Amino acid sequence: MATDHENSGLASSLTDLMTSLAVIFILLLVGMLNNAQQEAKGVKSQVLTRLQNALKEFEKNGVQVTPDPNLLYSRRDDKVRV
Repeated sequence: MATDHENSGLASSLTDLMTSLAVIFILLLVGMLNNAQQEAKGVKSQVLTRLQNALKEFEKNGVQVTPDPNLLYSRRDDKVRV
């Protein structure tokens, strides 16, 4: 009977250890995903800024930039056109 009690204590300890390890890996995953999301936002804003600057340069050179009326989706009104 003493060995059964010792084995259940060992099994309980291993279960706690594995649960703690799983929680650590989940927290690491969440941290990595958060960092990746922040980097993606930074890249998106950089690309948007560069495109806006390029469009301003085109306008300075006399090129008129207008939205395409045949677009199916416009960010201005967030509606899908049919």
